Amino acid sequence: MAFIFGCVIASIVSVLATRSGFDKDRAFYPTVMVVIASYYVLFAAMVGAAGIIVVELTGMLLFVALAVLGFKRNL
Repeated sequence: MAFIFGCVIASIVSVLATRSGFDKDRAFYPTVMVVIASYYVLFAAMVGAAGIIVVELTGMLLFVALAVLGFKRNL
């Protein structure tokens, strides 16, 4: 059920971004990627397990680095 809600919400955000013109800005997609990665850290913090937070934070930092690299080099 959560997967279906995630897909529906992602579709709505995508359509709204296109219709509103947000997707025309170069920084939109890298910013969305960073926000998505930060949700994993948020969920790990909600669980409260320090080991999981470290793992998710490491993944987020990799995601952020790739998003910034992609933004700086070529979208």
